[in-house]
Amino acid sequence: MDQFIASYAAPPEAIVLDLDHTADPTHGQQAFSFYNHHYGTHCYLPLLIFEGQTGRLVTAALRPGKPPTGAENASILRRVLDRLRAAWPDTHILVRGDGHFANPELMRLIAGRANTDFLVGLTGNNRLYDQARPYLDAAAAKHAARCAEARRMGVTPPQATRHYCELSYAAGSWPIAPRVIVKAEVMAAGRNPRFVVTSLQHPEPEHLYAELYTARGQDENFIKHLKNDLFAERTSDHFNWRKPCNPGHIRSLCPLWLHLSSWCLGALVVTTFKGPPRAGLGDCGGPAGPSAGPRPCRRRSLRPFR
Repeated sequence: MDQFIASYAAPPEAIVLDLDHTADPTHGQQAFSFYNHHYGTHCYLPLLIFEGQTGRLVTAALRPGKPPTGAENASILRRVLDRLRAAWPDTHILVRGDGHFANPELMRLIAGRANTDFLVGLTGNNRLYDQARPYLDAAAAKHAARCAEARRMGVTPPQATRHYCELSYAAGSWPIAPRVIVKAEVMAAGRNPRFVVTSLQHPEPEHLYAELYTARGQDENFIKHLKNDLFAERTSDHFNWRKPCNPGHIRSLCPLWLHLSSWCLGALVVTTFKGPPRAGLGDCGGPAGPSAGPRPCRRRSLRPFR
């Protein structure tokens, strides 16, 4: 994290912490390797954190292959926030992630900190679907009318119709009453409701979802670059079970840190010779800023740094 903080000449006005887990397949008797049903393999499931506006690596945590709990996510994020806040007391920090991070522990952690917010995905349930149904019905009627008009005009029908609305919902375990946004989307294949939950108060629902939340997809591009160009999932290591004190998990962590160091070196080279990247090493995003949406990826290969 020291290199991330040092990469800024002055404290930024705002940063976006994009959190995401990724599968790191293991081989043989590696310490803390578990079978993950979602990925269908024995693996580690490291947590990677990037700054969403620039693509700069913040930090990473090598963890077992089992799904994380809310308490574990909060414990890792607490150390990150403490370190960033000590360096930048006035910077606004937005924590962004998928539905794995919509848990009361993380909400409680962020709610108790000034100038810190979260925007995370939310898994649907019957109550959410019931509240979203009127908006989906309206989107379906509008989509049908748009398709009929397109056929009458002899043009290609629209692929989807979307409405963005705010719902009145809060789980009993949540320590606060955050905003819940629904994307009521209707396509030819059917209805596709999606939900996010946030502590942000001011942006409108469409801006929150279509611009702020969907921009987190760039985090997945950053992880792809790490895996495809820098082979960041090569953390295989032999663990001698006859010597329980042998820190095999630490030896598995070392290759990951080497891959991440290569990413930081590549970022430094690109910044030095090409100027600051608009969306990380891959230049895979729109103009820098929390409202920037995704753009077609023009990847700069990182293979020279592997």
